[in-house]
Amino acid sequence: MNEARERLAVYGPEGMTDAELLALAAGLTLAQARAVIDAGPAAPLTPARASRVMAVRELARRGFGQPGKGTSASVRHAAEAAALLRPKLRTEQEAFAVLALDAQHRVKAIRVVALGSVTQVEVHPREVFAVAVEARAASIICAHSHPSGLAEPSSEDLMLTKRLREAGQLLGIPVLDHIIIAGDSYVSLAERGQV
Repeated sequence: MNEARERLAVYGPEGMTDAELLALAAGLTLAQARAVIDAGPAAPLTPARASRVMAVRELARRGFGQPGKGTSASVRHAAEAAALLRPKLRTEQEAFAVLALDAQHRVKAIRVVALGSVTQVEVHPREVFAVAVEARAASIICAHSHPSGLAEPSSEDLMLTKRLREAGQLLGIPVLDHIIIAGDSYVSLAERGQV
């Protein structure tokens, strides 16, 4: 469980596996959590731990804590997306996150997919679109942080945006925006006509 806590501190809940989240929520070891996922209700657990697992499963089934679940709230502007993504990107190193949206632009998932150094982050389209496919997203908004405090996009940022846009076209999951967040400011490449 200590390993799961460490990953939570570094990546947030969005960057953790199902087994790590289950271990934290139900007070299990990582091995026990994997066994529960593999074996389901037949997993060998004490009655107390089995009760915790059932409670966690029921919360997940109900959509507990899912942004946009059961509401008509949708992300229509870069400022709204930046406000949702900013807390996930407050690190001293560059981080890249994906906001997966349904057809009405409601949030289906928010996940940090890459952490880098203080000046760059390496991002692969496969990680970005894995989030979108897993969430069954209709579209995505990407964002990354500039710990330097300057939100201006670099030439690498623009090239990455182009690659992601092309990948999204192939998959039928459009990239609506790529937002660069630096402290309390941001730059929306869509608002600049660069997406």
